[in-house]
Amino acid sequence: MAAPQTPSHQQATADNASDGVPADYEAWRQGRWEEIAGANGKAKVVTNGKITDRDPHTLPGVPGEWSTNEAGALIVTAKAADGVTIDGTTVDGTAEVPSGCSLEFPKDMVGFAGGSYGLVVMDHDAVERSGLSGIDTFPYDPTWVFEGQYRAAPEGRRIEVGRLTTPRSTEAILAPVDLVVTINCTEYVLAVLQDFPGQRLMIFTDETNGAETHWRSATGRPPAPSAPRQPRSGTTTARARRRSRRTSRG
Repeated sequence: MAAPQTPSHQQATADNASDGVPADYEAWRQGRWEEIAGANGKAKVVTNGKITDRDPHTLPGVPGEWSTNEAGALIVTAKAADGVTIDGTTVDGTAEVPSGCSLEFPKDMVGFAGGSYGLVVMDHDAVERSGLSGIDTFPYDPTWVFEGQYRAAPEGRRIEVGRLTTPRSTEAILAPVDLVVTINCTEYVLAVLQDFPGQRLMIFTDETNGAETHWRSATGRPPAPSAPRQPRSGTTTARARRRSRRTSRG
């Protein structure tokens, strides 16, 4: 039997520690890996089902038909042979799926109902089967460390954002501030989304996306603008140094 190997993301962290890479940058990268491949990592998600109406929906790789009732609660219709269980009880007919309940499916898949998606199904063996062992990036480069400013946006601003659901959907997400960064004398303005209270998300792309790189996002907990009731004058300084020049799946 071959000796176990150190996962590439852990080896990279150890190597970078001796190369002068800031500790908080490495901590952020480790957190990003946990977000993707941790206990409830995104790489383990089989489907995000957006179930919002009473018409039955089928989801790729997930047994049963899914819809909502008059009260908006999630409903599943399945045969006992489909292997759908709710809190340990096998569904044989039509049953309501309470928010936060335990869902189980064949092939050791699990799921939960509620939140923005309606139904999330996960396969905890997906990361191992895929061979995913890390997130590739170019080496840390201090020349990609910039000072940015958070500027308040008009109160109540929302931006339509596409959701990777089945079927595809969009959602108007609160965007309370912009992040302004100057790179090579060019000013870039990124809308900062607040998907959940206390957590803000920036999505940015460049001309290499879809070819040698993937789209990129960054999350954080930036402070609120100093003058939230005066959107055009309130600013907050923040350091943006978590610029990943390349992100891909291994």
